[in-house]
Amino acid sequence: MEELDYGPNGGLMYCMEFLASNLDWFRDKLGDYEEDYLIIDCPGQIELYTHSGVMKRIVDFLHREMGYKMVTLYLLDSNFVGDSSKFVAGTLMCLASMVHFEMPHLNILTKVDLLGKAAYTSDFDKFLEVNVPVLLAEDRTTTKSERFLALSEAIGELLDQWNLVNFIPLDISNEECISDLLAHIDNATQYGENEEPKEPEDEFDEEGL
Repeated sequence: MEELDYGPNGGLMYCMEFLASNLDWFRDKLGDYEEDYLIIDCPGQIELYTHSGVMKRIVDFLHREMGYKMVTLYLLDSNFVGDSSKFVAGTLMCLASMVHFEMPHLNILTKVDLLGKAAYTSDFDKFLEVNVPVLLAEDRTTTKSERFLALSEAIGELLDQWNLVNFIPLDISNEECISDLLAHIDNATQYGENEEPKEPEDEFDEEGL
């Protein structure tokens, strides 16, 4: 940033583009993780996952050149559920990222533990299943302008029409919640599909069936 007189965003974009131009170095640094499960935590700058091609080049390299089974996870902070229109906008970003990467994809609603008991009611399902009509109907009870509501409804119709976005909740204090998320990831990557099936134990004696 100091050398090129870039701000934080420009510096980050430059670094990611530099990495994408030196993927052989990335290959050497990763080494051989044939039997391992890698989690790559990426920067939170939205343009990396919507219109910039830099992250797509990196993901394609890992998938096509290095042979990794990939799944992309879009993490949306649970504070988005506090405002229906904000949540719909966040959902649209998830959809844009999914279309951009063209990979198995999961959307995660993070920090659900901070919502308390509200995250474990049936009313919370409208966020996980992205029930757009219900969400936008709640906006009608606020003082937002009709023009803003019309825009939210147009976005909502797009999401509702294709029905492509839903969320998996992540509560780090709930072991069952974490296990469920890992099961979704394993299913998306087909993790373990190449393992040899185990022979069933012989539960019968020689005179049994």
